[in-house]
Amino acid sequence: MSARALIPRRKLFGNPTYVGAKLSPDGQWLSWLAPVDDVLNVWVSPVDSIAAGQPVTRTRGRPINWQTWSPDGRYIMFLNDENGDENLHLFVVDPRTMELRDLTPLANVRAMPTHWSHIVPDKIAVSLNDRDPRWHDVYVLDLATGERSLVWENRQEFHYVGLDWQLKPRYAHSNAPDGGTRLWRIDDGEVTHWRDTSYEAYISTQPWNFDAKGKPMILFDDEWNLRWALQNETALTFHDVAP
Repeated sequence: MSARALIPRRKLFGNPTYVGAKLSPDGQWLSWLAPVDDVLNVWVSPVDSIAAGQPVTRTRGRPINWQTWSPDGRYIMFLNDENGDENLHLFVVDPRTMELRDLTPLANVRAMPTHWSHIVPDKIAVSLNDRDPRWHDVYVLDLATGERSLVWENRQEFHYVGLDWQLKPRYAHSNAPDGGTRLWRIDDGEVTHWRDTSYEAYISTQPWNFDAKGKPMILFDDEWNLRWALQNETALTFHDVAP
């Protein structure tokens, strides 16, 4: 039997031709990641002329691995770190002028965009561990000016804080004593225990999102049924709807 040729390493670990295409909010533009001088960068084209695509970033260091449009369509947002330390910075680039800005120019701080909304299209929520490297506080960030406003100081050791479409903190996750997840309600800054999820079910039990007015919330439970969490005067309650 003849020896089979080995798969070239570049086929397994090399750059893709293009990846992660995103449509702009107005439906007129496409963005994606593709190499520039062997480093993944952001490209943009009109939707009806992909062959006319051009890079709008030209980073030469670490590759860009995530990009998306801002909710107002003015910018493309992307993350990048300097030396592989995972202290990611949040950048925006204007695809029309190619002006690029670092919105989180903080040393040894990891930025994590967590929520953005068509209702507040010029801002996004971003989590930063600038106060305490162990825990991320939540800020609302103005994309045009870079101004940050603190909306949740994470002194409860939550590993995630969920927001509604108005970018208002509404619930949080922490570790439960049995290794599962403890879910908390946030009502105008007041935190109360909501429910616990076992270790076996924590991956498939997740709050997902609120409706546009910030009242009912969709929750996936551990049986993968879709449920509504209905806001009343005292607690979040649940009833089944068709999966």
